[in-house]
Amino acid sequence: MSVNLSCPSCGRQFSVPSGGVPMIQAAKCPGCGKVITLSAGLGGLMGGAFGSVSPSGVSGSGSANPSADVPNRLFGVTPPGGAQGSLPSGSAPITSGGMAGVTPVRPATATSSPVAGEWGTSVSGVGGLSSISGFSAAPAGTLVATDSGAIEAQIPQGNDWWSSRKVWVFGVLGALGCLAGWLVGEEFLALAMPTPKEGTAQVALVSKPELPEAPRLELAKPAPPPLPSLRVDEAVKPPPPGVPVLQAGKPPPPPPEFEKRLAEAGAKTGDVQISLIWNNYNDLDLHCLAPDGEHIWFNARRSASGGELDVDRNAGGRETNRPVENIYWPPGKAPYGKYQVYVHYWANHGDPDPTPFEVNILANEERRSFKGVARNEGRRPRAIGELGGKPIFAENSRDWIQQTGIFVHEFEVSPRFAISVSPQLIIYPGTSNQLRVRVERGGRTGAVRCQVEGDLSGLEGGSLGIPAGQDEGVLEIRAASNVAAGRRTLTVRAQLGETSARANFEIIIEIPKNLALAASPYLEVFRGQANELPLRLACSGIKGPISVGLEGDLSGITASHLVLDPKQETANLKIGVTPEARAGERKLAVVAQAEGLLARAEFQLYIKDPTRLVRIAVPEKMQIAQGGENTLPVRVGRRGFTGSVRLRLEGDTEGLAPTNLEVPAEKDEGEFKLSATKEAQPGQRRLRIIAEGPGGLRDEQGITLEVVAASAAAAEWSWWTVVVVGLWTSLLAVGLSVLLVAGQNWYLGRSLLQAQEIGVLAAGSLAAGLVSGGLGQILYGVLFTAGIVPKIGFLLGWSLLGGLLGRVLAGFIPNLNAWRASAAGAVGGFVGSVAFLAVSLAGDTAGRFVGAAILGFAIGLMVALIELAYRRYWLELRWGPRKSCIVNLGSQPVVIGGDSKRATVYVPGAPAKALQFWEKDGQVYCLDVLKEETTPVSPGYRRRLRDCEIIVHCSSASA
Repeated sequence: MSVNLSCPSCGRQFSVPSGGVPMIQAAKCPGCGKVITLSAGLGGLMGGAFGSVSPSGVSGSGSANPSADVPNRLFGVTPPGGAQGSLPSGSAPITSGGMAGVTPVRPATATSSPVAGEWGTSVSGVGGLSSISGFSAAPAGTLVATDSGAIEAQIPQGNDWWSSRKVWVFGVLGALGCLAGWLVGEEFLALAMPTPKEGTAQVALVSKPELPEAPRLELAKPAPPPLPSLRVDEAVKPPPPGVPVLQAGKPPPPPPEFEKRLAEAGAKTGDVQISLIWNNYNDLDLHCLAPDGEHIWFNARRSASGGELDVDRNAGGRETNRPVENIYWPPGKAPYGKYQVYVHYWANHGDPDPTPFEVNILANEERRSFKGVARNEGRRPRAIGELGGKPIFAENSRDWIQQTGIFVHEFEVSPRFAISVSPQLIIYPGTSNQLRVRVERGGRTGAVRCQVEGDLSGLEGGSLGIPAGQDEGVLEIRAASNVAAGRRTLTVRAQLGETSARANFEIIIEIPKNLALAASPYLEVFRGQANELPLRLACSGIKGPISVGLEGDLSGITASHLVLDPKQETANLKIGVTPEARAGERKLAVVAQAEGLLARAEFQLYIKDPTRLVRIAVPEKMQIAQGGENTLPVRVGRRGFTGSVRLRLEGDTEGLAPTNLEVPAEKDEGEFKLSATKEAQPGQRRLRIIAEGPGGLRDEQGITLEVVAASAAAAEWSWWTVVVVGLWTSLLAVGLSVLLVAGQNWYLGRSLLQAQEIGVLAAGSLAAGLVSGGLGQILYGVLFTAGIVPKIGFLLGWSLLGGLLGRVLAGFIPNLNAWRASAAGAVGGFVGSVAFLAVSLAGDTAGRFVGAAILGFAIGLMVALIELAYRRYWLELRWGPRKSCIVNLGSQPVVIGGDSKRATVYVPGAPAKALQFWEKDGQVYCLDVLKEETTPVSPGYRRRLRDCEIIVHCSSASA
């Protein structure tokens, strides 16, 4: 079944399903969103013939089973038509069963969040209506149907008077408490505050303005010159290198045993030396196949190139058991190419075989040793004759030794390659210098590539190619401008084919001594006065002071002598001109000297006749109190004349009694004395200081004068005043805290105030008032003297008062977080201070009255709001339909009993301490004190104590 409706606001036609949905009380227009209340009762919507259904201002039509007989069940709500419905207790569902002739349309599930003072229940669903469950003694509410068929129910939770109004009651109690303190405080101020004496206390905070700087009379200074450029000199060219030496130095010595036997045998050495030693009387022979094709051995001891076997031991028999043999080439005689070294076992002279041996070879300035073992295998060449005392063998000696000898080592002697460089190179940062290189190829040809190696940070370049046919070149190395000064050792590596040579040199990076100076191109100076010439300096390598002076026609000119630090880049040279100096143009020069260096900068000096001028300088603002006086310092500047200067004050001088001032010729400072009557209007006004000199000279400067009310200018820095204001604030704090705590106790059914509570409240409130009031007064004075808005001190002081009082009240309201209470109180104190400042414009008394009221109201309201806003678990206690209270749960146990002094909530007729409730880690616990039983309980738990029903609740965020 459906009901056709027409919206009275936008005229839109729509229908709402009503068959099987007997709870609809209103409909929401899909066009404008207006909720339309139906005037038909529940029974009218339920059943009977709908010839005409008459919602409030809406016409509708539809049909229904006239025999439908459905009870009016509507959550304890009275529909607009007058039908009364109710929901059975418990969580039993309401179903469509038993509703004869009614077709279910949409299922709806109700969920409850029983938060006091909130609307938290909604009913909605899709499909056929099957059940509405989950409500237990739900309070009155309203069901609304939409055009989509959804049903929404809004049910207010917690309808007791205190739950919805406690925040406002706390605000009113706070206001009344502060006003009670204000009544006493006004009398206290009248008695405690001293009456200011005329002309003394009123001006205690009105400080004398500072003396201004002297007025400018000089000519404008010329623009500073550009930074001068330092002269960059190239470093001294290094000397040419020496001729490279191909002959190496003394070669490394042989091993000690070789050295000893060779010395005993008188052996010789050279560029190439091959030595053989063994340790018995047998005869071993040393052979060398030279690169020139010759074979040096005992039968051919010398070669055409100069090689020689100069020692041959045990050749004739048992000569020594420490034998040695030696082949060498004198320096510069060894042919280039590959050498092969062999050892041959020639004869056994009675010692056992095999015979170990060791060979040491010197070549290319290096020595190497090789070990081996020789056996007597009788492999001698076949002799076919003798010539000149030497055997003639049938075989070629080179082929024979290669076939029968013991191969030891093959090495190559290469042509020597060497370079030489300049031993030292000096470079300045930002410049370059050239390093000369010479090469000696040792008979070889080809291009040589040279490269600098080592620590090249801050350096560039350093590579060179020397073509074939040339033996010299230049390596150019550049230093960055920011390279660090110092010394380094670098290496030049030269490469010729696969052969390389190296030579070291020292590079010295040093900062040259340099000095440059620039000055502004011209300077104007009046006769009898002075001006400053801007200078700029640049230097490098200078460690001592720089002396700066002036050169040229200095008649009638005085100039300061400057001594500058090398790190100083700018300076001003003060140049004065005597009154007798002739006017005109002169060309002068500034000279800078340091460590033997000299720099000059010329400029044009224009000496002019001065124009008569008077100038004054005064502070931008000053203050004066009603009925008080102050002094205004003035500076006078004269040019082109001497004599007194008269000063007077013009402008809005109503209520002021200014005095004129004359500054005599020998002085350039003076003070205006200015007094204000008690009737002078407070506020700011703009005045002018007029200066007059001889011959009609005149100057004018403006000043802002603020007349301060006598009360505001009282002796704010008196410690007595600070104490008085602190005590006045304490009276407000005591009244506020006492009344709020009494109201909280009354709310919980306890005694209004106990002696212990009064003592704690009095001590805490007095301390909070003294600290915040006194601090606010001190801040007011400090800010007033500093020229900053002094009323900021009141804002800070009263905000502190609210925070401290919130902390005090947190000790009397169960499970109220102290920090949150302090923050809420601080916000309330700030609001109250703003109200005081706004109303104080009408007078101090009215400001204190309204400010005190708003201060108390804001603090009380904010503390109650914080208690409500951060509620997670709480107890609701009911004594019938009209009386109830709510207490937050937390770590502090809530005691319920019949002792009005010790119980948190007083229940008449109950044991002194009957029940205790607390919350820990999201779980609520109940302690039955008489039974000594502790039970965890869940939201919805109910317990009756005498005529009081106790219910446990939790917020939706905590559920």
